[in-house]
Amino acid sequence: MAERDVDGVQADLLGALLSAAVEVDQRLASTVRQYLDVTPGDRAGAGPKRLHHSLLRRETGGQLGHATATERDLGGGETAAQEALRVPREYVRDPVDFDHIDADGVCAHPRESSTPQCHTLRAGRALGGGGGRMSARIIDGKAIAAEVRAEVAREVQAHVAGGGPRPHLSVVLVGDDPASALYVRNKGRAAEEAGLTSDTILLDVSTGEADLLARVEALNADPAVHGILVQMPLPPQISTDAVLNAISPDKDVDGLTPASLGRLLAGRPGFVPATPLGVQQLLLRSDIDPAGRRVVIVGRSILVGRPLAALLSIKAAGANATVTMAHTGTSDLGAVTREAEILVVAAGRPNTVTAEMVRPGATVIDVGTNRIAAPERKSGTRLVGDVDFEAVREVAGAITPVPGGVGPMTIAMLLVNTLQAAR
Repeated sequence: MAERDVDGVQADLLGALLSAAVEVDQRLASTVRQYLDVTPGDRAGAGPKRLHHSLLRRETGGQLGHATATERDLGGGETAAQEALRVPREYVRDPVDFDHIDADGVCAHPRESSTPQCHTLRAGRALGGGGGRMSARIIDGKAIAAEVRAEVAREVQAHVAGGGPRPHLSVVLVGDDPASALYVRNKGRAAEEAGLTSDTILLDVSTGEADLLARVEALNADPAVHGILVQMPLPPQISTDAVLNAISPDKDVDGLTPASLGRLLAGRPGFVPATPLGVQQLLLRSDIDPAGRRVVIVGRSILVGRPLAALLSIKAAGANATVTMAHTGTSDLGAVTREAEILVVAAGRPNTVTAEMVRPGATVIDVGTNRIAAPERKSGTRLVGDVDFEAVREVAGAITPVPGGVGPMTIAMLLVNTLQAAR
């Protein structure tokens, strides 16, 4: 392999990669030999091969550890991995930029350039061969939610130490739906772990609308209660709209009252629905800034799709995206979803989005929670999202799993809203 400088990128980068590959894995060595033969000054031709850390992680059996740790190692400046690879620091602007370093150092991060050749998938294929499998970075919602809950716990402690009241969340559960009951228990446990207090008001499934509204009014009037959440869905004899209209906007930590949604649409301060807020935080805490990006949301519910579209499109930090809202009735849905740099799927139907509907390198956020038959499991079922996860992860640049993606963030954002209400 010729040792030649390419616009200032040290030629011994290739030698260092090859030496490391020989020591670790002969398959990686072969791949490096075949695909890192760079022709200097080839800006006008087919373009240089791209360096991508996923090849190292895939071909060597993951010796650099978890995907997130690998990205931090390779993009973090003064790390052993970067030193060994001899990547000049000026070509690594932030931890995710290593995904997009060209041999001539000119390929920018997608938030700066949305050209297809700068996408993670194609970068990986340039190294691994046209037929090589690519695997998206997994966005770990459980880990990010744990970070948020820890932050809330610290802020609650400071709030109480400063003389403020300990935030209190009251949850109302009508009926004994197992999924709702489990969700409510998880909310209560998370609140207590973060230093909040909470209580659950259990009402019989036969409870009438007037009785529930009276309960809500009592909670509105109780100064010790800072956040009110009425668990959905409600029995058919109770109007969801009537209940949401009854909750005080100052205690609407679920962000679903008309007042809260109106403030969100107007770009004014208020409570943001927990799931959309969780989606936004997943993106930002994964170094995926929606600003200037094309976002497609599949789903138009008042719980997720509509408020998320408003949240990501407002002119504010962490938003300012170009948002398209689609749904299962959209004509040629795949043509719309393939335009997305960030694709959020909240359609309520398994396999709504398949691999051919995803733009290579896109970020895919799966909000769906569907229980399907799984005879091989003791329970007989398993939880899946709205995305064909195994197929889409081979196309996407980053993806959330189900479970373990958006779900934990919803609870974490509920705690954030409750602390805000107490303040």
